Amino acid sequence: MTEPTICPIGKYCVIGSETPVQCPVGSYNPVTGGTSIATHCLKCPAGRYCSDKGLNTPSGDCAAGYFCLESAETSRPAALDLISGRWGKCTIGHYCPSATSYPYPCPAGTFSTKEQLTDAT
Repeated sequence: MTEPTICPIGKYCVIGSETPVQCPVGSYNPVTGGTSIATHCLKCPAGRYCSDKGLNTPSGDCAAGYFCLESAETSRPAALDLISGRWGKCTIGHYCPSATSYPYPCPAGTFSTKEQLTDAT
């Protein structure tokens, strides 16, 4: 009989489990000993993305020209998530540098008719 093993980072282990379960895409777990998806699989933070299962840290920053609130799964979301509004291409009248969590409005006295601006100039 083998001794129980601590659940590894990036995963969670429910009571009585035989194998660890990877945290889903859009989340990560930075600690060992995770016991539930709700408690230990953290939503990917705003401005970052988590592209794989079982991550111990976010994959990276949301790309310039895009925004990511939380739980983003890619650095360059192809379309606005119309249900939650959590990610998408930077919208007209706004700009989004790298790691943007929400589009910045164009400064007073300026405007833009294009999507995916990366800076205010």
